Amino acid sequence: GGLVQTLRLQDLCTEIVLDVWTEADTRAYLARRCAPGSLPPDLVDVILRRTEGHPLFVRSLLDDWEETGALLRDGNQWRLGTGLEQLARTLPQNLRAFIEQRIEGLPPAEQELLEGASVAGAEFEMAAVAAGLDREEEVLETGVRRVTRLGWVTAMPAVTWPDGTLTARHAFGHHLYQELLYVRLPPSRRTRLHERIGRRLEAGYGDRARERAGELALHFSHARDDQRA
Repeated sequence: GGLVQTLRLQDLCTEIVLDVWTEADTRAYLARRCAPGSLPPDLVDVILRRTEGHPLFVRSLLDDWEETGALLRDGNQWRLGTGLEQLARTLPQNLRAFIEQRIEGLPPAEQELLEGASVAGAEFEMAAVAAGLDREEEVLETGVRRVTRLGWVTAMPAVTWPDGTLTARHAFGHHLYQELLYVRLPPSRRTRLHERIGRRLEAGYGDRARERAGELALHFSHARDDQRA
């Protein structure tokens, strides 16, 4: 990011931003690369869900599957070299390294913010994240604005909880960002974050906590609070 900014200020580069592909765009790319109808339909669905149309992620998945033998050419068709469920969980090493490099390039405070958000969910309220990190929501605002500009998260309409808390709401720009940030956390830290976030949501919703019962059960289950779960 810093290098691109320096080059742009010196008029030494032009940045071309790739838009996220629609489902039709992704299918068109797969047809050009692998021949129309040559991929198993279930595998195409996995690619669509796993990549959400991110061009780099689509290419990286296919490259990795071919290199590892998870996807094999059989004449004019392609067949699976491993189970579909395993492919649905695949995160290629080069793609993992790309995302981790982006994470490591962030200041520690913004890494911590995103880690807390990854525990709160694919869509999250900042009041819950602040509780998980034991920070004031206002203290996190600068970091939120920055990671939003960088595309880690996108802003959503603010929400008001039943206890009167008005809080900003965001969503991860891609589910793989959340997934990798979450698995990077030490188990003990994940447990603590789930507990704090769950308790704050429970308090914020009070008698209406059943409206988010599934989410609360998940947090308390990961927090090993079986009674609350």
